[in-house]
Amino acid sequence: MNTTQKNMKRSVKRSLFIVLIVLSAIGLAFIGTSIGLSIKYKQIQNDYIKTVAVLSTVDHNDERAYVKYTPIGEATEIEAKLKSYSSSYYEGKELNIYYNPNNFQDVYNPKELKIVFLIFLIIGIIQLLFGFTPLIVFTSAQARGNYYKTHFKKEQANVIGIKTNYSISIGNSHPYTVTYKTKDGKYLKTTDYSSRFTNYEEGLVIDVYKNDKNGKYYADPESIRKEEIIEEDIFSIDNDKF
Repeated sequence: MNTTQKNMKRSVKRSLFIVLIVLSAIGLAFIGTSIGLSIKYKQIQNDYIKTVAVLSTVDHNDERAYVKYTPIGEATEIEAKLKSYSSSYYEGKELNIYYNPNNFQDVYNPKELKIVFLIFLIIGIIQLLFGFTPLIVFTSAQARGNYYKTHFKKEQANVIGIKTNYSISIGNSHPYTVTYKTKDGKYLKTTDYSSRFTNYEEGLVIDVYKNDKNGKYYADPESIRKEEIIEEDIFSIDNDKF
């Protein structure tokens, strides 16, 4: 992989990371708003008074609606603007509303408030699923990949044997077991469960990775082909057989 390709890959990863951050931030904003609406809904139920009102004016162009109602203990009918709007509103429609006993112009339709709360919550959860969850996976993969790049030294080894592993079958195909010999005479065996060793042959010099901590060697065909350790290799490294 040349320098240009590596820079392009870094740029793609950086762009993906930024996109996931933005999606996560939007998701958290929607969920935070839904929590605020939920708190407001509980406050209205506890502190406001429920009554029946009639829609007196509905302006679908400006998305405004006004109701008329008579507060409990009052003789005068009040007209107030609703804090919410719905396309289903029409003049003369009866609604259950909550009004502020200390401010008769402070009027809510709790049903619409609850609907808005649910919409914001659903959008927030979806955004998190597409943003935060992949972000955790992406960040974790990057961290593990950086760990292997930091603690593993790349060396060369010779492929001395390739055998089909007939004891395991995936559909009608069998994986391969490849034996490598490192420059210090150690032998390494790996099993490829996706049959990616078909391009390898005995005598081929390939790259292997030596763990600085335990001195063991690890090999993975994808890391050899791409000249770096990536997310997929981490799992295959853990499954290497010596």
